[in-house]
Amino acid sequence: MLNTAFARSKETELRVDIPEELAQRIDALMPVGKLKSRADYVVPILTAAVDAEFHKAILLLRMARINPLDSTSAGQTGE
Repeated sequence: MLNTAFARSKETELRVDIPEELAQRIDALMPVGKLKSRADYVVPILTAAVDAEFHKAILLLRMARINPLDSTSAGQTGE
């Protein structure tokens, strides 16, 4: 899975438009969760979602007998 410590070693900005109601709901959760920003709420959710997608992709590659960590087997299937 994705190493979250490595993923956060460098930061980049992600801008996205969201419905106003969603922003208001996130803002309402901030004091309850003692969050400083919307990012404190959203980043862990995005991290978990991306980690899950990476996990699924690796499983699919392994089912196809492709080792995603082996650079010599790129594009080759096992027989």
